[in-house]
Amino acid sequence: DGQTRVVAASTIAAHDVVMKVPAALHLRATDDDAMGVAAFARTHNLDATLALALRLCAEAVADDSFWLAYVRCLPSSFDVPTFWSWEDVARLRGSSSFRRACMSRCAAARSFVLVSRSLGEEASSA
Repeated sequence: DGQTRVVAASTIAAHDVVMKVPAALHLRATDDDAMGVAAFARTHNLDATLALALRLCAEAVADDSFWLAYVRCLPSSFDVPTFWSWEDVARLRGSSSFRRACMSRCAAARSFVLVSRSLGEEASSA
């Protein structure tokens, strides 16, 4: 099925190290990058989640990106309330998920406005 799996050959005890990932393979939004995403995020005080999302977007369009193969493996869409239509979110009314879905959509909208404004500031000062 094209997937790689890691399986335990014996019991794994608490605090046993089961895998180590070299630091060079950590994709962090805070690491300086050739595209300047980390510097942009610091300058405009973006939170780490939003900065990482921007970094992934930048890596996805950079043909020479070290991370391109990884980024191409990520799903291209997400079936989560953040991206649903308002009509679909409204169907959650009365459930505990409705408030979280509304908050998530508002947070996404605020992030969009923040990045749009920040990009506008960058463009006008260039």
